[in-house]
Amino acid sequence: MNHLVVTGLHKSFGAVRALDGVDLQVAAGSTTALLGPSGCGKTTLLRIIAGFERPDAGSVVIGGEVVTVGGTSAARWVPPERRAIGYVAQEGALFPHLTIRQNVAFALGRKERRGDARITELMELVSLDLGILGRRPHELSGGQQQRVALARALATRPRLMLLDEPFAALDAGLRSATRDLVAAVLAKEGVTTVLVTHDQEEALSFADQVLVMRNGQVQQAGAPRDIYNGPKNLWTAGFLGDTVQLPGVASGSTVRCALGALQLEKACAAGDVTVMIRPEQIAVMPCDASHPCPRGVVAGLSYRGHDSLMTVKLADDPSLTVTCRALDHPGMPGVGTSVDLQVIGPVSAYSPE
Repeated sequence: MNHLVVTGLHKSFGAVRALDGVDLQVAAGSTTALLGPSGCGKTTLLRIIAGFERPDAGSVVIGGEVVTVGGTSAARWVPPERRAIGYVAQEGALFPHLTIRQNVAFALGRKERRGDARITELMELVSLDLGILGRRPHELSGGQQQRVALARALATRPRLMLLDEPFAALDAGLRSATRDLVAAVLAKEGVTTVLVTHDQEEALSFADQVLVMRNGQVQQAGAPRDIYNGPKNLWTAGFLGDTVQLPGVASGSTVRCALGALQLEKACAAGDVTVMIRPEQIAVMPCDASHPCPRGVVAGLSYRGHDSLMTVKLADDPSLTVTCRALDHPGMPGVGTSVDLQVIGPVSAYSPE
């Protein structure tokens, strides 16, 4: 059952069209990530769901209740405080003059503010020591501040949680740990969640559903694995991760290109196409005359820590190069080494637009 349903949202700011007919459905208890470049409309969409902005047209339904209808004839708007939502902003937005206890208690009703039971429950839920309750926000680390913000957002037991790039200001290691903890807390509480992010890895690892946006429109929506492996178009493919793009000819369920005859993830129209392959799909092997694999020469290496990106110039057509991603190890071939290449798994192909 869908807990959040957004239908046909339009929103313009002067001559700038922020949203152009956006639809979104979020199942109860699930997590959806709104992913896209800056200015694509994802934050505007979140603010309309929260009730901070009013759309020019379209509707928002939360838990079966119509909370927003845009336009002038049948306009409806329920204020944010009556939507039973939690909201965590990028910087946490804690009150700097209040203690941590007072920040968390601020979201509670008057009766609950006088007792410590709910505050203790919330602090334990987000794995924070009760000893910090007397401190002020500037005395905490960035990760601790975001967990306090989450505790405050959960205080009222919201039916919908909205996260507006809450991990963007944290360093890489802390961002990952905080993200995992927040995901675990929200899953434990069974809270329907919408996350805004421009970080592809964050969206793919955090959410049950990813909505890719561009220029105020939805490019593709679906499970993370599905949209990563089967992007709808080349723009979406490139935005979600690194790609290798080669000219090819499609026929039925296969496509032939410089890396051989490959299986297609999804059949496309026969004829000339652009083949899209993820770098991690291209296995690099020592040359073996018994293997009918395309050959190439390593033209460059880029060390990334846990893995390396290898640029290989194809032997049969030196004008073509491919990028391969592989776990780094001492025996990796160096620049100038001849190698064989093999594509693992199905690939995607796109007809000329």
